[in-house]
Amino acid sequence: MDNHENGIKAYLKSPQSLILFIKNSSDHWLIKDHEARYVFVNESASDFFRFSKRFNAEGKSDKDVQTDICQELWPEFIESDQKAIKENKKIISIAIHHYVKGNM
Repeated sequence: MDNHENGIKAYLKSPQSLILFIKNSSDHWLIKDHEARYVFVNESASDFFRFSKRFNAEGKSDKDVQTDICQELWPEFIESDQKAIKENKKIISIAIHHYVKGNM
């Protein structure tokens, strides 16, 4: 195995590779702390939740986020977060919500 292959393997095991993957993913990534406050939101999630480009969600809860989707669904999000904290488990969520004019 040459140095180039070793370098690639080392990089893939590093936290930086995971961070870049999440940051550049077309999937929505929202990471919260143990108090259900955002610590990271990737661009795909920001676009989906219609966060303004200047908005920084870091340190905010769903209730604090002033978008139509969050304002409508924050009680469900908080309930889900509290369950994860209580059970000390991560949540990998695939949620399907029917958004139509009038409920967004």
